[in-house]
Amino acid sequence: MYKNIPQFFTNYITKGPTKPETWLKTTVSDNISNKIETIIDFGCGTGRNFLPFIDNYKCIGFDIHPPDSVQNNSCCNFTYYQSSIEDFKLISLKIDWSKCLIMTHGTLMYCKKSSIQNEFIKLLRDRGCENFIFHEYASDLLIKNGNLSENARQGGVGYLNLNDDNLELFNPPLGKKINFRDDFNDLQAHICLKK
Repeated sequence: MYKNIPQFFTNYITKGPTKPETWLKTTVSDNISNKIETIIDFGCGTGRNFLPFIDNYKCIGFDIHPPDSVQNNSCCNFTYYQSSIEDFKLISLKIDWSKCLIMTHGTLMYCKKSSIQNEFIKLLRDRGCENFIFHEYASDLLIKNGNLSENARQGGVGYLNLNDDNLELFNPPLGKKINFRDDFNDLQAHICLKK
């Protein structure tokens, strides 16, 4: 399906990190609603960020890599679909989306247009999803200082650019933003967990 996967992404599958983001356990897994049954990760890679959830939830991952590549390098056992964010609208899963937690980790910034980020979130909300974690580069700082590759910049899109409606998800009392900053990056986890 995806013939020209950049080497950076291939390396991420074969040589990338294998441990989950630590804050998924400390900030998220202990605060998930009892009604959540499924964790879905878009840009799941090897599935490392499923590890805090794998024993208690069904886990479904989406990524652009061939299934055998993901399965051969996976960190855990999860259901995998090969799909980009743009192509996800073509996939029909028979699940109750209101019982899902959706995650992305540095994935939405690769959408070819910033409007696709918002269309993707609207599609999920229209299907009934209410619980989200978007762990993304949330400003254009990376573009200005040159730390994003040309592939990530996509003509200046390369960061999370949510419209007012989608930003409402991450306002109190149900949502929050947690900053993960270093000298070069501007990573934020936008978290919305409904009880």
